[in-house]
Amino acid sequence: MQQYHPQYNQPRDRSLSPIPRPKDFTLDDNLPVLNPRVRRAPVANLGALESLPLELLQIVFTPLDLHSLSSFRRVNRRALHMIEALPDYHAIKIYALSALRGIAMLGLDSTITLSTLYQKLCTAKCEECGDFAGYLYLLTCKRVCFLCFSRNEKYLPLLKSHAVRKFGITNKMINSLPHFKSVPGRYSTRGLKVAKPITLVDYESAYQAGLAHLGDSRLKSHMRHAAIHEDPTRDLGDSNPNRFMAISRTPWYNAVLEKVDPGFHCVGCESMDNDRPFHWRVKYDDKLFNEHTRAFGKIRKGNHWPE
Repeated sequence: MQQYHPQYNQPRDRSLSPIPRPKDFTLDDNLPVLNPRVRRAPVANLGALESLPLELLQIVFTPLDLHSLSSFRRVNRRALHMIEALPDYHAIKIYALSALRGIAMLGLDSTITLSTLYQKLCTAKCEECGDFAGYLYLLTCKRVCFLCFSRNEKYLPLLKSHAVRKFGITNKMINSLPHFKSVPGRYSTRGLKVAKPITLVDYESAYQAGLAHLGDSRLKSHMRHAAIHEDPTRDLGDSNPNRFMAISRTPWYNAVLEKVDPGFHCVGCESMDNDRPFHWRVKYDDKLFNEHTRAFGKIRKGNHWPE
C-alpha cells in the first residue's frame, strides 16, 4: 500500500528558505548501508602494468565500462589500489559514490564508462533546459535538474508492458534498450513505498525504437490510439515513484578549481510564481545566480527588488 512518509530536507546554506522542504526520495535513499572496511596493503603486483605511469593508466582505464573496472578491481588488492588512484575514479568515489553504487545496483554498469560518468560529474547544467543540475538520470547517464526529471516525459521510465502498448514495440526489442530492475524502497517527494522490484525501460529509447519500427506517421497514429486508453492522472509528476528510481543526487565537480558545488535555491522566489524562472526548485551556482538577480532584481528582505 502506498504511504506518505513525512520527512523533510533541512536547508544547508543561507540561500535556502528556513521553511522545511519535502525530501526527495531518490535511489540514494534506498541503497544498502555502506559499511567501512579496513584494507590491508597489497602484497602481489600486476606485472607489466606496474611499469606504466599514472597518465598512461588513466588513458587505458577511463574508456572502460564500470563493470569491467569493477572486475579488474577484484583481481587483487594491488588492482584495487591502482584503479582508486586514477584521478577520475578518485573524484567519482568522493563526490558521486551514490551514483557509482546506484549504477551497479541497477545493473547499468556495463553500459556506462568511467569517462562518461566523470564527464557528467564535471557538468553543471541540465542537458534539457540549461539550468543548474543537481541530479544524474542513471538510466542513460544524463545531467538533469529537478523540474526536468520530475516533469519531462523523457525521464519517466516505463513498465515494459506500458512501453509495448504506447510505442507498438515488442518485448524482444525492449530487451535491447536501456532498462533496469528497481531497488525496493520509498520514492518521490511523497515517499511512496514500492515493496517489490519492477523492471523499467527508458522512455526516449522506447520511443526511438517505436519510430524505427513503425515509422513516423504510423507511430503517431498508434500513440494517439493508445492515449485514449491511458489514465490522464497516471504520471502525477514528482509524486510518481518511477521518476525517482534511477535518480541520484550528484553535485557539480569543478575540475579546474577542484571544488564541488551542490548548487543553491533563491530565497527571493519563495513567494512568487510556481514556474520557471521563479520556481523554488530551480538551483543556481554563483554565475547563474548573478544572472538571475540582474534580470529580476537583488534579494532584499526575502524578495526580489528590481532596480
